[in-house]
Amino acid sequence: MTESNERVTLAVLGNKIDHIGSKLDEALEWSRKDHDVLLRHEGMIAANCTILERHEKQIEQVDSSRKTEGRIIAVITGLLAGFGIIWPKS
Repeated sequence: MTESNERVTLAVLGNKIDHIGSKLDEALEWSRKDHDVLLRHEGMIAANCTILERHEKQIEQVDSSRKTEGRIIAVITGLLAGFGIIWPKS
């Protein structure tokens, strides 16, 4: 192999290594951007979970209130029936 061919081979290899290096840099930059996006999404998911938990508690309170309301209505109905104000249908 001549010295000229060796220089050309080294130049070609150098260019390919530079190209690979630039592609790795691009991939690293994309990875950083994706990581930032994922962190933002993680934060939004956590905030939404907190909101959902708050709504679940509100729903549980409404359910509890409705059950209590149903019990109160049953007691009032029983009292009214007991006093003869209303009669259950036969």
